[in-house]
Amino acid sequence: MKFDYDMLKTVCNLPIEDFRGLGTYVPYSINSGYTFIDRGAKILAVAHLDTVQDKTHFYVESYDDVGDVVFSPRLDDRLGVYLLLEYLPLLGFQYDILLCEDEEFGMSTAAGFDPFDDQMPEFGKRYNWMFEFDRGGSDTVLYRYHTTELASWLNQCGTQVGYGSYTDICELEDLGCKGINFATGYYSYHQINAYALIEETLAGVDAFKNFYQRFSHKHLDHVKLKYSWKSRYDKCGKYGENDNEYTWNKWGTVMCPNCKGHYDSEDERVNIETFGRCGACMKFLPVIHSATCPFCQRKYTSQEHIKSITDAGMCLDCMDEALEDMWRRGEED
Repeated sequence: MKFDYDMLKTVCNLPIEDFRGLGTYVPYSINSGYTFIDRGAKILAVAHLDTVQDKTHFYVESYDDVGDVVFSPRLDDRLGVYLLLEYLPLLGFQYDILLCEDEEFGMSTAAGFDPFDDQMPEFGKRYNWMFEFDRGGSDTVLYRYHTTELASWLNQCGTQVGYGSYTDICELEDLGCKGINFATGYYSYHQINAYALIEETLAGVDAFKNFYQRFSHKHLDHVKLKYSWKSRYDKCGKYGENDNEYTWNKWGTVMCPNCKGHYDSEDERVNIETFGRCGACMKFLPVIHSATCPFCQRKYTSQEHIKSITDAGMCLDCMDEALEDMWRRGEED
């Protein structure tokens, strides 16, 4: 089934407050909380509404080698929100939904979700397992829910298991069930030039479908580990130091999330943090032959304009106008 790109654009650019009316909103801190949508299901779907970037440009390009590519700086995790709210229900999947906030600060409001508190709307809920679509690239991650058996099951369902740092489900170990973060196919996802390879997104959906069909009625038990996930990153390099999950680890290297190779050079660190892939894997990225400026809506084929759009979020003409406007305002001041 094809994506509804108009709906995806809407989901990407809506204010967080517009989602709170979809279920029961529970305040967790002064300005944030979580929204729980109870559909009477035994599986919990999780996503986060906050984004690093506040720009709202959105466009779709199609390429012969990789198919549709969506460009939006808010794909993390609004693409996951779209999948949970709009796409997967049309395929017949049944699950409750937890929409979180503040994940990008490493303080997801999922921590406040407490089905053991009789004052909470989620009281009494027990889940077989939970899942999220908040994983860049093409692999799936399990965090502290990892077991050899679960990883093997996921391999059989068509996805490779990698290593991740943090997302909302990391705060939900008290639920006593396994959590899985499926591949979403987006790259450079904390940058203004973020994009998603939709064929990779759909491959993640296929892996989820296979897993759901096999395990939807099976409880996957989890015993909470004694140490905090934060303690691991205090030892291996604090999470968030570079505003992404590719920080240097205890071996002094950074890992490419696509090929799982470890690199110790500054150039490869920049490649992985900026593009989500090492230099070798970047050879397989699509060659962009055209790009649409989100500000003036003009479509360009020159590499100079394409580079400006993908790197800075606007074409060279709009960049010149913006700089000229800044210069005029400086003169007025």
